[in-house]
Amino acid sequence: MRIEIVIPTLNRPQKLLNAIGSIAQATNQIEDQVWVYVYYSSKEEFERDSIGYRQHPRVLTRLLEKPYNASEFWNDHLKESHADVTLYLNDDIVMEANCLKEVVNIFNTKFPDLDGICGIRQANLPPDQALQTAFGAIGNKFAERFPDKAVFCKDFFRMFLDEELFLYASSINKLYFDEFNGPELKHLHPAFDKTQEDSTHFDVRKYWRKDKETFDKRRNLNYLWGKDFNLINK
Repeated sequence: MRIEIVIPTLNRPQKLLNAIGSIAQATNQIEDQVWVYVYYSSKEEFERDSIGYRQHPRVLTRLLEKPYNASEFWNDHLKESHADVTLYLNDDIVMEANCLKEVVNIFNTKFPDLDGICGIRQANLPPDQALQTAFGAIGNKFAERFPDKAVFCKDFFRMFLDEELFLYASSINKLYFDEFNGPELKHLHPAFDKTQEDSTHFDVRKYWRKDKETFDKRRNLNYLWGKDFNLINK
């Protein structure tokens, strides 16, 4: 199985290093091929880290050629990907050692045809405040349900795209999430730990109001990306 782990990053060098280190440990638990794609919004960070990460042959650094937009970013990677399973993560996570092993096991047992999503539990957050698809692993056949494998609704800039994905995948019984024994990671989220606040977090929060308005409008219109492909934003 080919597994691709995709991480966008900005101004978080130490957090990114910790994330990649934890992924390396998890990779040691499986025999499958794992490739980590790190996408940079900053040319300076890209040039600096590309030198440092040369010692990690399966860490591939990329410089974004256009401004970061979450839904467009994930869809662009999926469109060109040849992975069996793609994990969408952030640069402020720490992967648990058995996470990838659990992901592989779930796809082998629950979605052997790769037509599904496995949610990854945020182990350090209250379960009732952590969306099941905030982080996850997407099977290739599930992605092929969407034109050009555009799994994430293009109406959203930063937020709520994962929530709409949750609603669709759940509605067709293609989401697997184990809140007790499944794959897990720690998410260094400032809403639960103020010491994790940084400029990237505040930049993302600027889009909350607009994306929330979009989410509410789409619910009122009964639009659901995947069930249909209607958009309200150009």
